Amino acid sequence: MSNQPLPFIKAHSTKLISAFFILISYQFLDQLLTNLLEKLFRSSDGAPPWVWGVALLSVVLNMLAPLLLAFWLLTTVKAKKSGKDFELVVIESLRAWGSTFLWTLLLIIPGIIKWLAYFFVPYVVLFSKKYSLGQVDALKHSQKIFFHAWGKLILILFFFSFLFPLVSFFTFDGYRKIWETPVFSLAAASFDFLVIGIGLFLSFTVFKNSLKEVNDELIF
Repeated sequence: MSNQPLPFIKAHSTKLISAFFILISYQFLDQLLTNLLEKLFRSSDGAPPWVWGVALLSVVLNMLAPLLLAFWLLTTVKAKKSGKDFELVVIESLRAWGSTFLWTLLLIIPGIIKWLAYFFVPYVVLFSKKYSLGQVDALKHSQKIFFHAWGKLILILFFFSFLFPLVSFFTFDGYRKIWETPVFSLAAASFDFLVIGIGLFLSFTVFKNSLKEVNDELIF
């Protein structure tokens, strides 16, 4: 990613706008599904059997939509793109989530450590030369990179995955329904988009600077 944000934003304005649209669409669908689930579970006639299908759809949406958004933003800096990129990111991320879930069943702390260790899996899939040559496993390589940069990553995640989203929640929580308060809803989405974008930029920088520690390099 460029060290000069304004030229970068200008050069990739179309893709950044489309990424913002992905975020808006995701939040809108999530709100619709959440409202529908609340109505179904509070119904005086009892929840219908298909309510679990809606719940499953909500879970899938909340798993894949953030991954798609991160993928879309990260690939703005990748000149050579492949149609299999997103497929590989999903497959490797599912492997990481499965392993994290199994560790979490044993103990919470090991599960959190695994989640952190697998944070760089999408970055490895998209940007690691060794992975592109089939020389490393995405999960194991992500762990190696994490243990060389764990302090910086945890600091970034604290601010951009916990603190700022918490601020956004308490500031905009009552105004997120786009059909009721469109201006405040778009303001909340803009703040979320800024937080996500800066967080991805910083974590990508940490990933890039840590590759040399594992004898790897970026592939664009």
